[in-house]
Amino acid sequence: MSTRGWYEYYTINPASKQITLSLQFYKWGDATPGNALCEWEFFAKKINETEGRLPIYYVDDMLRQQLVDLYASLPENFSVAIFLFMLQRAREESRPLSQWRWKRLDMPLEQRPDYRLGYAIGNADFKKRFSENSILQKYFIFSDEEVQFKQMSSEDVSLLSKQLEGDDAVIFNDDEVDSDFQKVKEYALIGEYIRPWKNYGLMYSVLDWIQYLTQVTLEVDMGSICGDQRRPRDCYYIYRFFTWLSSEEPFKIEKITMEFCDGQGEDLFLSPRKGDALEFEEEKEYRQEIDQLLDDVKTSNIELFSLNRALEQFQLTPDNFWGTDCYEYPSLIGASQVADGTDHSS
Repeated sequence: MSTRGWYEYYTINPASKQITLSLQFYKWGDATPGNALCEWEFFAKKINETEGRLPIYYVDDMLRQQLVDLYASLPENFSVAIFLFMLQRAREESRPLSQWRWKRLDMPLEQRPDYRLGYAIGNADFKKRFSENSILQKYFIFSDEEVQFKQMSSEDVSLLSKQLEGDDAVIFNDDEVDSDFQKVKEYALIGEYIRPWKNYGLMYSVLDWIQYLTQVTLEVDMGSICGDQRRPRDCYYIYRFFTWLSSEEPFKIEKITMEFCDGQGEDLFLSPRKGDALEFEEEKEYRQEIDQLLDDVKTSNIELFSLNRALEQFQLTPDNFWGTDCYEYPSLIGASQVADGTDHSS
């Protein structure tokens, strides 16, 4: 049986002393503690390379545009958590096995699902880049059938040349964009142009829709899966990622700390293995694996934290998203009627 785990992404605002459960999701397969540590190292590397300024606006702009009024109902710092989730999905989809899944299909390249989605992303990217440029906007006319181009004035040619030589050059040059960030940007393009919320809002929850943005087809493959609001019972591990946000700069991440737990939410390094009646040798082997993980944790310089410690230091944001009981209607029977013991069912 493949190793399955449950991920909880908490965001912490030290200035407001608030901690929020911004996202939680299921991972089907490869959800081992060692892989979770590698995922933390992956995030830490990205944060270090960007000095904490990850391009979270890719996701936040798309969510604001698509969800409109519903955006305000999302958990606090939802965009930060979704960006990290999409970053993890980008890493999973870049694996050779994921690519082989489509290459093995016996069909012309133009009919392959990954090729068709990639072609649609290219068109969407082209439209977005040029529509956001005030100069090119005057000369390109888009329609479903074709793209028309008008002759550009010499003044605008000169202005455009200066743009391409300056800071805006990255808009037109993907070589300067991190490949993982580029994949997240593509997920945002899918949500904005290819699979907009208005086409799926009556069928999917927001979480299911976000998951679909990271897939080639409707078929869910092994990996990180967004959609569940409650932890399934088959999870053997729980991983809690605590994202510490800057109090001065929106979306800037100061650091990510982590807690490794068993399936019951207890500290993995302190609790005995639960669930199975293990033989002595199996238990011994399991403890050796945990001890090795602890050594790897110390080597990686990861900062361990815990939900219990967090709740001692910060106030948990009230939950208005993760439980259906958040919007439970009050009983139609008044308290006084219930107290008198009368049967009002007939």
